[in-house]
Amino acid sequence: LYNKQGKNDKAILFGKKSLNAARSHGMNATNQLKAIADVYTDEGNMDSAKVYMNLLFNESGVSLDESNKNEDSRAIDNQWTSFAAYMNYLKIEEKIYGDQQNLVIEKVEKGIELIDDLRSDFFFKSSERDFQRVTREFYNWSLDKLSKQYTIDPTTETLDMIFQCMEKSKSITINRNFVRRNSLWEGSIPTTVLNKEKRILEDYNIYYDKYKRAIEGDSLKDHYSDKMYQLEMERIDFLELLESDYPVYFQNRYDQSVTSLEDATAMATDKDLGIMMLHYGDSLVHRFLITPGQVNFITIHTKDIEPDLIKVEQILSNQEAEVNEADFDEVKTTFIESSRSVYLSLFETADLSDLPFDLFIIPDGRFVKLPFEVLITKPHKAEDEYRSLSYLLREHAISYAGTATELATSSIRRDFRNKELYGGFAPQYMLDTTLLLQDSQAIKRSTVSPLLYNMEEVQRSADLFGGDVFLGVDASEDLFQERSKTYRILHLAMHTSLNDQYPMESYLNFSKNTSSSYEGLHDGQLHVNEIAKMNLNSDLVVLSACETNNGNDFLGEGVLGIARAFQLASCSNMVLSNWLVDDRSSSKIIFSFFTSLFNSDPPSHALRTAKLDFLNQSAVTYSHPKYWAAFSYYGNMEELDFKTQDSSSNLKLLFLFSSIILLIACRFIFFRK
Repeated sequence: LYNKQGKNDKAILFGKKSLNAARSHGMNATNQLKAIADVYTDEGNMDSAKVYMNLLFNESGVSLDESNKNEDSRAIDNQWTSFAAYMNYLKIEEKIYGDQQNLVIEKVEKGIELIDDLRSDFFFKSSERDFQRVTREFYNWSLDKLSKQYTIDPTTETLDMIFQCMEKSKSITINRNFVRRNSLWEGSIPTTVLNKEKRILEDYNIYYDKYKRAIEGDSLKDHYSDKMYQLEMERIDFLELLESDYPVYFQNRYDQSVTSLEDATAMATDKDLGIMMLHYGDSLVHRFLITPGQVNFITIHTKDIEPDLIKVEQILSNQEAEVNEADFDEVKTTFIESSRSVYLSLFETADLSDLPFDLFIIPDGRFVKLPFEVLITKPHKAEDEYRSLSYLLREHAISYAGTATELATSSIRRDFRNKELYGGFAPQYMLDTTLLLQDSQAIKRSTVSPLLYNMEEVQRSADLFGGDVFLGVDASEDLFQERSKTYRILHLAMHTSLNDQYPMESYLNFSKNTSSSYEGLHDGQLHVNEIAKMNLNSDLVVLSACETNNGNDFLGEGVLGIARAFQLASCSNMVLSNWLVDDRSSSKIIFSFFTSLFNSDPPSHALRTAKLDFLNQSAVTYSHPKYWAAFSYYGNMEELDFKTQDSSSNLKLLFLFSSIILLIACRFIFFRK
């Protein structure tokens, strides 16, 4: 407070009193040391600031000299304290030295080492997210420093470290999802154990969410706190079980090894891929474009690209029809200019002559909800129609992934001998609009209007694959819970209800089953935590619903909202929507997608074909990208081979065919006699 008022002497005096009090009680003094150092740097007293900067470094227990380890017991006893002190030390050092900080790579490596040690202490998603926020600050600092160093001295070592920081900055949750998924596929750990892990995780998250919302002094707050404590005790026992009975899974769960730049380059060459990886920092966007022939790295100031990103996002997600032709043309001109500008920012500096047809995007921050297919690759005139624009979609099939490590490990295939091919769910709705208010602001959006084409979409898709359909009242939460695990393709054509303030209360709107055998079991609202607890293990999930990749932005998380819940349910390949989707357009695009998929196209190619077909056949109004660009494909680029029968069916057919041939031969021999 004194510092903000410019009373530096009093600020330092009270800072030192607080520091002495913390020291005398054996408490962590990181915040006091940083506050005093900040005051000294603000008033230009760099010599004094350096003293407290060095005290912060000592507080961290870190040594940049491997032969001279600091044995400060306070730091070693508390790794979180160590990391906080180290991060504050780096901040003060930056204020003092600016871009003249030395040993940048060594300091980054030491920070990564501290973070890797810390990761094993985080089990619950709520604490993981707090951890992600703090460590993200370190990675932003690291990438800014490394990028500047690379500009001056472009060494391979610096570039490798930049890639490693971008990859490690992704959410801890993403990597654990795939460890759990792979273990499920391989059968290396019982499903009951994985289900228990998920149940502890999701139940804690629910009570944590309720605890935050409870009013101080309310008895419910104590109740939620007790529940969280019980789950914490259960977590401790569970991790002891994992470590003793399933040591490989336990080790992999906390293994933070990530794909290297060398591995990503080899993958691009071997599979003929283009890989664009993005990191959305405080002031800079860091971008890799990796192709079989090049590794191109650039930084873009967020102030230069963010305004155009926002304009494109607003135009795509705006559901209000333009009131007249002048407005329509004005919006189109803005879209062309902004989309083209984003494309140039991301692609202009790279050699695109060898950019492969298959392009993988690893988005971050504002890029997560951007369909890259709408970026415009060539100049256009204002009078050009939407369907004549040179979209990136015309040149490339685009897939998305959360991390490069996920992309590198996404080719694991499953055994589907006990899986049916297709299951589609399409409820029927009566008009019902719900809007909950809190502090005069809408926090929950639930507009359940009739869908005119969803049942037709599911029926036609099922006819392609010979699958099961659950239409109208049969598209219930109860039947989904019972049957959804049995299908390779899971197709949901329905409404969603998003809660922006409390994402755990977002849900899919199923029909409420009124039959006597199911009555009272479920309310027709499948919440994200309920989805996340399931082990669906589907090969492809098509979320033909509104805004399934939507929710509060969280840096490093990959997919958002309901889509993330399906990822937690071991669904690695997903088609999802980034904004409210027009029912008629959605139905056409999804059926066209399934048709191409049935004809053995890889999912990203099938979705591209569906979008192009819709775009080329649409009237002027429906050629607007908001009607066809909402869907994105996250997952493996390979053909999923949905037409191939499983091996047991093939054996049955072979046995039947052989039996018939043998019977004919016997009859022939008998009659000859």
